Amino acid sequence: MSDTVLLQADEASRPGDERVLLSGREALVRFPLVQSELDQRRGLHTAGYISGYRGSPLGGYDDALWAAAARLGKANVIFHPGINEDLALTAVAGTQQLAFLPDPKFDGVFGIWYGKGPGVDRSGDAIKHANLQGVAPNGGIVLIYGDDHTGKSSTTAHQSDLTLASWGVPTLYPSSVSEIMEMSLAAMAMSRYSGLLVGLKLVNETAEATEAVSAAIRSEFVVPDLPPVEGGVHIRPEILATQVQDVRLTRHKLPRASAFARSNRLDAITFGAGRGRLVIVTAGKAYPDVLAALSILGIDETVAVDAGIAVFKVAMIYPLDPSALADVSAEAEELLFVEEKRPHMEAQAATLLYGSEHRPRITGKTDGDGHPLLPSDLPLDPTSVALALAARIGAAFPGMTDAMPGFRAARAVVEARSARGSGPLPLAVRRPAFCPGCPHNLSTKVPAGSSGGTGIGCHGMASFHPERNPIPMGHMGAEGANWIGLSAFTATPHIFQNLGDGTYNHSGSLAIRAAVMTGTTITYKILFNDAVAMTGGQAVEGGLTVAAIVAQVRAEGVGRIVVLSEYPERFRDEPLPAGTELYSRDQLARVQAELREAYGVTVLIYDQICAAEKRRRRKIGVLADPDQRTFINALVCEGCGDCSATSNCLAIQPLETEVGRKRVIDQSACNKDFSCTAGFCPSFVTIEGAVLRKQSDKVASKGTTASGPLPDPILPPFGRGFDLVIAGIGGTGVVTVGALIGRAARIEGYDVHLFDMTGLSQKGGAVTSHVRIRPWGSAVPAAKVGAGEAQLVLASDLVAAAQPDVLATIDAGTRIVGSDQTVATAGFQLDRDLQIPEEAITVRLAAMAGRVPDLIPASRLALETVGDAIAANMLLLGYAWQLGTVPLALESIAKGIERSGRAATANRAAFDAGRRAAVEGVITAESEPQTLDDFVTARAADLGRYWNGAYSKRYVDLIAMVRGHAERFDRENDLAWAVARSAYKLMAYKDEYEVARLYSDGRFRAAIEDTFARAPKIRVHLAPPLMARTDPRTGHPRKIAFGGWILHLFGILSALKHLREGPFDPFGRTKERRLERTLRDTFEAAMRTSAANLTAQRLKDAIALAKAPLDVRGFGHVKNASATALLDRLEQSVGPNTASVSQ
Repeated sequence: MSDTVLLQADEASRPGDERVLLSGREALVRFPLVQSELDQRRGLHTAGYISGYRGSPLGGYDDALWAAAARLGKANVIFHPGINEDLALTAVAGTQQLAFLPDPKFDGVFGIWYGKGPGVDRSGDAIKHANLQGVAPNGGIVLIYGDDHTGKSSTTAHQSDLTLASWGVPTLYPSSVSEIMEMSLAAMAMSRYSGLLVGLKLVNETAEATEAVSAAIRSEFVVPDLPPVEGGVHIRPEILATQVQDVRLTRHKLPRASAFARSNRLDAITFGAGRGRLVIVTAGKAYPDVLAALSILGIDETVAVDAGIAVFKVAMIYPLDPSALADVSAEAEELLFVEEKRPHMEAQAATLLYGSEHRPRITGKTDGDGHPLLPSDLPLDPTSVALALAARIGAAFPGMTDAMPGFRAARAVVEARSARGSGPLPLAVRRPAFCPGCPHNLSTKVPAGSSGGTGIGCHGMASFHPERNPIPMGHMGAEGANWIGLSAFTATPHIFQNLGDGTYNHSGSLAIRAAVMTGTTITYKILFNDAVAMTGGQAVEGGLTVAAIVAQVRAEGVGRIVVLSEYPERFRDEPLPAGTELYSRDQLARVQAELREAYGVTVLIYDQICAAEKRRRRKIGVLADPDQRTFINALVCEGCGDCSATSNCLAIQPLETEVGRKRVIDQSACNKDFSCTAGFCPSFVTIEGAVLRKQSDKVASKGTTASGPLPDPILPPFGRGFDLVIAGIGGTGVVTVGALIGRAARIEGYDVHLFDMTGLSQKGGAVTSHVRIRPWGSAVPAAKVGAGEAQLVLASDLVAAAQPDVLATIDAGTRIVGSDQTVATAGFQLDRDLQIPEEAITVRLAAMAGRVPDLIPASRLALETVGDAIAANMLLLGYAWQLGTVPLALESIAKGIERSGRAATANRAAFDAGRRAAVEGVITAESEPQTLDDFVTARAADLGRYWNGAYSKRYVDLIAMVRGHAERFDRENDLAWAVARSAYKLMAYKDEYEVARLYSDGRFRAAIEDTFARAPKIRVHLAPPLMARTDPRTGHPRKIAFGGWILHLFGILSALKHLREGPFDPFGRTKERRLERTLRDTFEAAMRTSAANLTAQRLKDAIALAKAPLDVRGFGHVKNASATALLDRLEQSVGPNTASVSQ
């Protein structure tokens, strides 16, 4: 082990270490620090200035800069996050005018601008002006831009190098984290020499990657010896110089950029023959794809040299250096360009080589005959590149294969994998969703009949909710402007427009001004969440407040302004402007109903902290954590889904029981929003002072079992490397596990490459982390684990593991270790009966890997171990390691865990619990399938407790009658099962006596004690028919929170069940109770009629009718429509007045 130094994240921006584990954004933080140090060595007293606007894949760059504020300050580097991209660019360009004014404090200021592709587009005019004017000789500007080629985290896919090229801005394109460091310094040196702004193109695979890199710093760059230009190429005060600046740009500045790249050998042959017959020209992210493709085809360095294949790696993709291109083309028969998206280098090469004496064949997006070869719209990967390379070798260089043993067999393998494609459609999809407790769960709702405009930000996920009538979004800052044009041509009088506080601050306020100016009728819902959650929870620039927004929009001429808040009382300390309407957020429906009737522009400000940021602040103790938890009494719950419809909260999960699906609160995910308690159901309980069981008595694991130390497994041989894919749910620690493995591998001296595929998926969607470990000094692998290359898939979520991009990495021999506890997807909030086909997913994974996945109840074990299901991923890692699937020493993993900060103790406990599960096995709660007789016996006993023995016998007799008539036609007892379930449901209707019994018979208290170690103060949320007030807006009863005393009253009320349906029953005369009794009796009559007239041909219809009551769920108005519809259906089957006895 040559190096055991581990660099923590908070040390990642310190230059000078020999080797460091560095992420792409950390490399960007090191860049200005190293630049400052290099300037000092040269005797220059410079400063730095950084500004821009966040956005994937540069979403966390500002956070990393803030974390390094002290070191940046010592280096005279100032970081000012921009209000938006073009203002930030102009501020950066302004630093180059230092010599225009007297008394400069520094010899020059180097400038760094950052933004994603749409920010480049937005800043076009500013970039063009700055590039034409130029930079200072001791200054320089580097534009760090993030391109999202697939549109994974953007509203459009973008390729900004083409855009920048049209403005005369050169672009360097690194292929790895280490090259980010090298090329950023080269870009600054090039900018100073050429007088140009220079772009540094980053994509997810570099910006979001982490690698072990050498910290050796290239201290000098060669300055080409070109003839001086009259007046120079740098910025100077000048007016009426438009043509002069353009001439300077094209005739002098761009040629100097090419000369700089050539003199410093930025473009070079990096693999294979020095003078190849087939030269593969590539750059950036595509470079490791090319190397991986060659490896797939069995072409190593020696084989490539013998065959005449070379890889020409281009650093500066624009302008393509004509001299370097001519040199590599001298003996080439074909130049094969491998580049993502549109053909940028290929098009330049075709122009540069046109008419040359030796012009090799140019292929890339098309082959030599013009047929499609590599896509210009889809992402590249090693498999697609290998296919294209094999096709060109086979078509144009058939003799070349003589020098490549194994090529034909390797080509057949890759063609077979390609033919397999992405496989069948996913069995389930885990789309991104609002976090539990997210303000947008409620704030983006609109009244029935209204439409809501979507926009940039987390709230854009309202697009996944068709019931909210979303209007497609446009670009950032123009929210609602589409309605300005559209409104004049439709009879629709009004829309609501969602606008995040970050976007409002960025540029969205101008859209409001435009709507006021045009007299458009629209309500802007400004969603004030106090954090920019989409990119990491950063604060909105400038410390924006609700009071400031109110003042600003009022000054713009907005009519009515209403503030709704989760905590209206907070505005006692932050007073709103006089006359501002302020209400609780539960008034949303009323206020929206009023605003949609108003003429002109109105503003509704919805004030609630981002749920993810709220959780983070609570963990670090800067935000009070409500001493309250929500619990669902599953005995009372009907599984109707009204709580999900009301709150749209992912913390509400399905609970499968003998009598059907119920609901349960995932206490680990719950963010204490409490909006679910508004669901019209008496099963909701809140508990003050609650302490989750196991949180109060956690025991840090010592790595031992009752029988002694845990045995060490036999670790797999490391060989040429180790490839792991972690598939899970965004926000549950998937990335953390990948980082831990990377740290452990780094401790052992290996080369580490981590790539996290998150983006919007981090919001509850499927995410993956690709971990690639190689011997130190190996070639940079492709960011993603390739087709069939995964040695281990850690499936913390089966749905995520079964997505095509993960399935593609699995092949015979891949070990799959995962959790058999699958969290419901976001679709469950809209479809109460949605089922995840876990068994089918497991079968598919087994078929791909050639062996059954090793699955354990990871979430349950994590809860038992550390009291939080978030530890499930770490527990799975321990389980997988103990099975001998991870080639890293326990000591290294332990050290990596020690570096995980506040969670180190819990992480080690979870890891050891996973090891213990692998050694001792896991006790499952599975039991033999319940027989029909067992079910009927259990339900009959329960009905006896519900009322009396006669009632119980009535149920048993009904089932016996149905079985007697159906036994000839129904060998599987499907009809009897359906009648048994439905009859029980209708007979055990939850009136006041039954709800009281289900709270007082001891089972509720047992469930509370099983979940909580302490539950001192209980409140039950009810809407008693004789007490609850009616909501004038909805016409439905309002719920009331009753204290623990109600539980004693429940005991008394339960004992009065003998009054049920009698003359002294105070509840029996309500419309709801009469309907329930009629439904029960009509169903019984219908089943007797159906059974008596049963034939083989009628069996299917009889079963369908018998199952129908299972869809009648809920209480009061929630179930009324379905109950009434079922009654009509039953009466049609048996005739009217069948059940008059109960009415």
